[in-house]
Amino acid sequence: MTLFLSSHILNELYLLATDYYIIHKGKIIESLTHDELDEKCRQYIKIKTSELQKCITVIEKEFHDAEYTAIDDETLHLFSYTDRAEGIAKLLMENHIVTKEFSVTEQSLEEYFLGITGGDSNA
Repeated sequence: MTLFLSSHILNELYLLATDYYIIHKGKIIESLTHDELDEKCRQYIKIKTSELQKCITVIEKEFHDAEYTAIDDETLHLFSYTDRAEGIAKLLMENHIVTKEFSVTEQSLEEYFLGITGGDSNA
């Protein structure tokens, strides 16, 4: 049975659906299975610092293949090495980088949706 459901309550859709179509401005921009969405909404380390560029430089120097996204002028989402969060925190401290926030979290369906559609202004 197929049921087409559209909602702005994305976290509840995540619990119900097996396949997802993300529509933006009347066009399907992505089609995903539940497993594919789980991979995209994966765990990351959130680092918030006023020294973002220095933080990125230190991480790239230590981890050449680090996968990350700069969210804004102070926030970095580090998708790789989530199992080494303590070591990364220590690395930043040793390089005199003060963090305002450092946490291991997962991207929600809503965050993913906003990320690929251009953010809150397009929701």
